[in-house]
Amino acid sequence: MLFIGSAVLPPSLPALADDASIGLSLAPLLGRHEESGLRANIAPVPIPIVQVRGRKGSVELSAEGLPFTLPIDAHSDPQSSSTRLSFFDAVLRAYVPGDRFSAGIGALVYNQTTIYGPPADVVNASRVAGARYEIGVGLLRDVRRLRLLLDLMPNMHGDVYFRPSLLGGREFRTAEAGSQVELQLQGSSQHGPLRLEYGVRYIDYVTKFVKGNSLADRNVGLLPFITFFYRMGRS
Repeated sequence: MLFIGSAVLPPSLPALADDASIGLSLAPLLGRHEESGLRANIAPVPIPIVQVRGRKGSVELSAEGLPFTLPIDAHSDPQSSSTRLSFFDAVLRAYVPGDRFSAGIGALVYNQTTIYGPPADVVNASRVAGARYEIGVGLLRDVRRLRLLLDLMPNMHGDVYFRPSLLGGREFRTAEAGSQVELQLQGSSQHGPLRLEYGVRYIDYVTKFVKGNSLADRNVGLLPFITFFYRMGRS
């Protein structure tokens, strides 16, 4: 969960959709990052997540992206590291009549860059992607006011590139694979063209190196969030 670029609505989307919106979410990550034996508690600084949605009838397209996080610093004498993450995900979601239940399928991509400090001056860059499967349910009589979403990414794959920063260092690549589970409790309220969403997301993301099966990355924690949407559709 964890965490690629900003997104904007195509000019034609508001005209094609019954309900189209663009939003900005602020979400501090309360959790930890673990990589290659180094652990770090992540500073609870709100990170900006850009979101866009468009709905036509019972079908909705939703996408979000995190351009970057602040550096996540980890230390374990004598080694240290500094990590930056970004992500992008999108899902095509279908609702049953009345919107009580929904199901969706999409994709998730993580980009990550880690710089290891002395004594090993190495840059580690990776991209991991996988299919995303989602189910959702409205918990109240007004199904849009409080929803529970479960997202499963059971098969994520990617490559890690290691680049020694010293002159003459040779780049090498290795594969990694993993999974992510995300559970989200989401409340919302509508005020004219503005919609406020709020809640919490639990994310558990883990990958291992294919060769040797040792831990590559682990991100786990809670993301309390608040999102401000501006509705551009007709309804």
